Amino acid sequence: MRTRGIVFLIILVSGLIGCSKPASAPLPTITPGAAEISTAPVLPPTLIPSPTPAGTPTPFVSFQVNPAVDGLKLRLGPGFLFDALRLLDKDALLTVQGKAPGGEWIRVITTEGAQGWVFAELLTSNVDLQAIPVIEPEGLVVLRGRVFDVLGSPIQGIGFEIKSDGTGNSTTAVSDAAGEFFAFLPPGTSGTWTVTQTAVSCKANVWADANCSTYKPGYSGTVEPPSRTVTLPQQGILEFVWR
Repeated sequence: MRTRGIVFLIILVSGLIGCSKPASAPLPTITPGAAEISTAPVLPPTLIPSPTPAGTPTPFVSFQVNPAVDGLKLRLGPGFLFDALRLLDKDALLTVQGKAPGGEWIRVITTEGAQGWVFAELLTSNVDLQAIPVIEPEGLVVLRGRVFDVLGSPIQGIGFEIKSDGTGNSTTAVSDAAGEFFAFLPPGTSGTWTVTQTAVSCKANVWADANCSTYKPGYSGTVEPPSRTVTLPQQGILEFVWR
């Protein structure tokens, strides 16, 4: 009986061992084949061009002009009240440096190196003298005015006399394309001056015909007020209305 029990125990143990699962084997390492490697092309980075810098103004290139008359005065400043440095003949070569505000006076240098201002209307030039750079004169007394019509449009070519009530000295000025005029006076100029409208240039934008004989419709050919008085140094801009 004891022998049977031992045999039964041996059979039971053998059965349990036979039913147990073998230990898991390690997973094999998988090396990707060629078909598993991405073949998508690598695109180069998109190049965004830098913005083009704004164009810089063309530098002014000086040029030469001639006096239209013999005896043209090369003046110390841009106005008829400045001393004359010398007289220029028609064959004189003058290198243009710029213009004063208003465009009536041109700064030039002679072949001998003398620098000064000449009246633009008395120059012969193949270049538009109104298209050259502006040079702001320094240290001068400046009287400014403006002419416009009843609609506010600038009036060009209106002439004024600027006269000292004390000394009687006088100069002139003409309104430019913006309707502004400038009278440049020597340093230290003071006192009461009267500004009077005296002329209408044939270049004025008020004419209906090329002969400058008929005003445009709606224009009577008068300025209001006809004159104004100012005490120098001036404060503000004198205004005139063309009617």
